[in-house]
Order: sequence, then C-alpha cells, then structure tokens
Amino acid sequence: MLKKYHFKLIKKNLLRYSILLRYKRRGIKIIDNKWANNVKTSNRLFILGSGPSINDLSENDWSIIRRHDSVGFNCWWLHDFIPTFYVAQEIYDKNSSAFKNDIMTNAYLSRQEDYSNVPVVFRGSVVNDGTLEHCAFFMALYSTKTNNLVVSGELSWNAIARKARTKDDVREALELMRKTGWLRKGKITGQIPKAIASVTFIMALGCQMGYDEIILCGIDMNNSNHFYNGQQVEIVRTLRSEIETVNTHPHAHRKHGFGLSAKETIIELGKCLSKEDVKVTLQSRTSALWPCIEVSDVFLGSQ
Repeated sequence: MLKKYHFKLIKKNLLRYSILLRYKRRGIKIIDNKWANNVKTSNRLFILGSGPSINDLSENDWSIIRRHDSVGFNCWWLHDFIPTFYVAQEIYDKNSSAFKNDIMTNAYLSRQEDYSNVPVVFRGSVVNDGTLEHCAFFMALYSTKTNNLVVSGELSWNAIARKARTKDDVREALELMRKTGWLRKGKITGQIPKAIASVTFIMALGCQMGYDEIILCGIDMNNSNHFYNGQQVEIVRTLRSEIETVNTHPHAHRKHGFGLSAKETIIELGKCLSKEDVKVTLQSRTSALWPCIEVSDVFLGSQ
C-alpha cells in the first residue's frame, strides 16, 4: 500500500528528470537503453569492489571475468584489471582530505590512457541537484571522455529506508520500486535506485541493463581492509593514513537512521532482483554476505 512519504519520494525523484533534460540540452549524454545495448556484451556482470578478497582471484578466475562484462567503481582504477565500464561519482568528504578533488582526480586521470575506451557512468548528488558542471572531477572526465561518458540520476530511496524499521518495511520499499519500473530488468530509467552503499546503485543498474547474473567480487564487508592497502602510491598512503583499521566493515552497521545496514540491504535487494530473473551471487565465501548470498557457479571450482 502506498503511503504519504512514498508519494513525496516519487514526486521528488520525478522532478529530477527535468534536471537530466537540462543536461541533455547542453550536450551532456544521459544514460539510456541505447548506451546499455552498446556496452552490454554478455549476460553476466561482475561488480568489482575493493575488498581484499580481490587479491585471492587466480589467473583462471580473471580469465573467466574477462569473458564477461565487468564494472569498477570507487578506487578500482588502482587495480591493473581494466573493466568493461566504470561508475564514477563526485569526490567530496568535508572531513577527509583523502577525498579532495585534486588528489583523487589526478590519481584517476593517471590511468587515462588505460581507460581511454572504457565507458564511464557519472553519478552522485551533484547530478541530482543540478551542480554537475561545478564538479572538478566530472569536468576533468568530460574534457577527456566526451564520447564515452554518460550521466545518471539517482533514485534515492533513503526516505523509505529511514522510515523502515524491519526487513518487511524494506521489502515493501523495494517492491514499490520494482512495480513502478525503477527495478525493471532491461529498462534504463535514467534514475537508478541507490541506498546507503554504491554497490546498491550498481546492482540496480545491472538489473536495468538486463543482466541475468550479477556477481559481487571484493564486496567482503568484514573489515576496513582493501586490495590496494600494500601499494606505495600517494593516494593509497593518504587513504591508509586516514582510515582506521577496524574489525568490522562500516557498512555492516546500521546508520543514518536506516532500518537495515548496507549488508542487510544488499541481501534484500538481491532477493528483490530475483523476482526480475536477475540472480545476485558472490565471488567468495569469505564475504560477510555469505551464506545469505550464494557463490556463483563460475567460481565454485576455486572455493
């Protein structure tokens, strides 16, 4: 049953379509089905996260990933493997110098040659609030990747998640988005659902792009370690100096008044996507998401 705050959420996000149209009129490409059809080459999508289990992938594992589509995000460009496409966002954290535009932008652009033919989806609050062209990271990407860069709005279902206090509440929110077409397999809406963690956005994007299986790699959520911790480059040293090593991953906890943690939300999103015939699986049993989410058949032989 639709509730009052559901209508507020729908109205708010419908208004954001007008912002996307203004970008389009200025020549900035908006994500659509044509873009998805050009990028998508397989029925499997490997989401490449930054967890340390990435370092456990064998050469055979990487050969499997190369035969399918893959997407990198956040600091994936610190890895040698070049994904099929990349999801970027504005770099801003007022409490952390590690996320200053100059450090992160320069670090990413140092891989410009390697990523010259890699399509990029740019997302984040600067897209939704109409200030995209004031974002230094976006402008740096736009100046070098005009033909390979698209912008995506975010359908924020945080308003629903904040109201949710149980898994049933979150399931209701997900079902609402599925029935209204925002979690419809093979249908790009321009507004991609996202809550709490970036991986939820990419899972929803994978559904909209029409993948049959979405495989979470390096989404470990056990602690704050990353595959790149041992690298001796400026950005890694800066990140390492500002991230306190803890025994649990920050997304394993509930925060910002949400009814569920990111870990729990990912699990529930996976269940929702299964109704659209999209199977969500894992790379490794070492992930905190296992056994709620099973390991993909493609990796079972290496477990």
